[in-house]
Amino acid sequence: MNKIQKLIWVIDTINRHTKISLEQLKEKYLQSENVSGGNQLDRQTFYRWREEIANMFGIEIECERGGQNRYHIANPEALEKGNLTQWLLNTYSTINSLGDSLKIKNRILTEPIPSSEAHLNNLIEAMKEDRVVSFTYQKFWDTEGYTCTVRPYCVKLFLQRWYLLGYSEERKALRTYGLDRMSDFATLDKKFELPDDFDAESYFSTFYGIETRDDIKCEAITFIAQSPHNHYLRSLPLHATQTEIFSGDDYSKFQVRLRPNYEFYWKLLSMGDFVEILSPDNVRKEMIGFIKRVANRYE
Repeated sequence: MNKIQKLIWVIDTINRHTKISLEQLKEKYLQSENVSGGNQLDRQTFYRWREEIANMFGIEIECERGGQNRYHIANPEALEKGNLTQWLLNTYSTINSLGDSLKIKNRILTEPIPSSEAHLNNLIEAMKEDRVVSFTYQKFWDTEGYTCTVRPYCVKLFLQRWYLLGYSEERKALRTYGLDRMSDFATLDKKFELPDDFDAESYFSTFYGIETRDDIKCEAITFIAQSPHNHYLRSLPLHATQTEIFSGDDYSKFQVRLRPNYEFYWKLLSMGDFVEILSPDNVRKEMIGFIKRVANRYE
């Protein structure tokens, strides 16, 4: 197991126990043979790892006052849901657990992410060095591909696919590309400067998914979700802006504030008649149009 995985194991273990002594941590480290390799965790190594965790992830591990010598995460806000650190923590925590569970591997089912095998590592390396990349891109509905020269701004995982958001030097605009539609990928010697005002999270914040369109108005959308889908939406919100404005025995009323793109309608359609858009009227009518076109397919 590499250093990063060991550091994340320390973060995850302390976070799950809220407070833990160094002796308890050392004992758990030795028990996790997939992590420790049978080697003990000494005090100096732990202190060094604390500094590396602070520098690498911005997570401060401190010893509580009062003589109990238990360690805790002093800034839990660094582990807020949705950020990269939390995602890495969850991912590596799962990897660590699976590594100790090989004897039941046939009872643990996962979902493949094919696009992670296509250029993701090379893209991340290019982003670290702010280097321009080039590739041939072929949309699913096109018979031929075309060459792209792109400044990679960020990557985003959505519905088991990785996407690149980058500035197209040919089109002089930001464009989104699916990694599984790229070929002939190359990192160029040419460098670029990421705009100071670019923030990846803010760029996608008013949309569901990866389709971004400035011609769609951002508005408050209210919808009803019947049981049991109201419980699913409560435990896994549709969007960061989601609020539950009414909760009844058989249904809940939710509201989100976003730009209703195709992916938003597609997501609600996947819930069938368990979900109904109430307002605004233009969004409700657009959904009715989608439903009619689906019904026509079966007539």
